[in-house]
Amino acid sequence: MSVGSADIQKAVVAAWDASSLDAKFTDLGGGSPVLNFNEATPEQDQPYAVWSFGSSMVETRTTGGSATLNREIRNGSLRFDVHSRPVPEDSRGAAQIAAYLIEEIMKVFGGHPTENPSACISLDNGELLTVQFTRDYCIQTGNNNYQWTLEYQVLVDVPVAL
Repeated sequence: MSVGSADIQKAVVAAWDASSLDAKFTDLGGGSPVLNFNEATPEQDQPYAVWSFGSSMVETRTTGGSATLNREIRNGSLRFDVHSRPVPEDSRGAAQIAAYLIEEIMKVFGGHPTENPSACISLDNGELLTVQFTRDYCIQTGNNNYQWTLEYQVLVDVPVAL
């Protein structure tokens, strides 16, 4: 994992932890941990989220005005998958529960139609330029189980020593 990807990983987890997202999941029966990186265990209580950050590509390089330091603009994909099932004593179906949780994630990270993102995302090395919502979609993963996926493109500006 590169320093840039490690920074993104740390920043996403910090933003999640600073929000009330864990409580939204545990109120619906989700167990700890709610947020999983890349995959969850088969016995994970639902609902839960899996997130990943795809390898970033260098979009452009610039000089930082220093003989020993340049900058790179990197573009990577951030993805959240919410897994859900019906919850006893909740009239919503599994897909509706997943949609509700995705909407709550959008309120934190961006893409919600009426609320600005609440996350404060800062990197140890470099700056976050944008987190841009690209798409969301839902698939059925089993008998009355659903996965709702939320995707972003993340643009960061990171220093690179020569």
